[in-house]
Amino acid sequence: MEKGSTNLNGLLSDKDFLKLEKEYRFLKRAREFYRGSMNELERECYAVVDIETTGLNPEENEIIEIGALLIQEREIKDVFSTLISGSSPIPPEIEGLTGIKDEFLKNEPSISQVLPSFLKFIGEATLVVHNVDFDIVFLKTHISKILKTELNNKSICTLKVAKVLLPNLGNYKLHTVAEYLKIPISTRHRAIGDAEITYQIWMKFLTLLKDKKINTKSDLEKLLIMV
Repeated sequence: MEKGSTNLNGLLSDKDFLKLEKEYRFLKRAREFYRGSMNELERECYAVVDIETTGLNPEENEIIEIGALLIQEREIKDVFSTLISGSSPIPPEIEGLTGIKDEFLKNEPSISQVLPSFLKFIGEATLVVHNVDFDIVFLKTHISKILKTELNNKSICTLKVAKVLLPNLGNYKLHTVAEYLKIPISTRHRAIGDAEITYQIWMKFLTLLKDKKINTKSDLEKLLIMV
């Protein structure tokens, strides 16, 4: 996303807002108050990430799509979204689930081309993922095997947070949590669509955590220690 454009929430970018602040001084005061009222968790830089794969085994199966949203002070600042070509056909059950077909991937970059760009995109941001034990394990396995380096970013699992904040749900699948929180679901089982839903969930969780006086990363770690 280009700096100076309107972000995905329809809000003015920093550059546009600064122009208005020169004319209307109260906007600067309002913005400073808003930022000053944010706690540590709200101010954190996050990369909300989702992937699609050809199966459940990170040692054998491939990543065929990565979607990520870069978040700063609750706002979407940039978008990463790409399909990824693979070395084996997409299984019929994965095609049925995601709608991704082999012909979609023919001219797409390989995983070895995508991963460096992805790592540059996320930088040192804290990763927010719905089910860290799947997405992060897949990413770590492929990054280690292909790039011979490690994914060391800290991560937050919205599935685990949901178990604490919403203890009476029947299950904690992404769509179940989203529906409970009244978040519209337009696209499922595509990486950027699921990343956008995860972002909406995390924004609502930040508010719920703040209400519970969970304001810092340390507070959150203590809350999740038994999950």
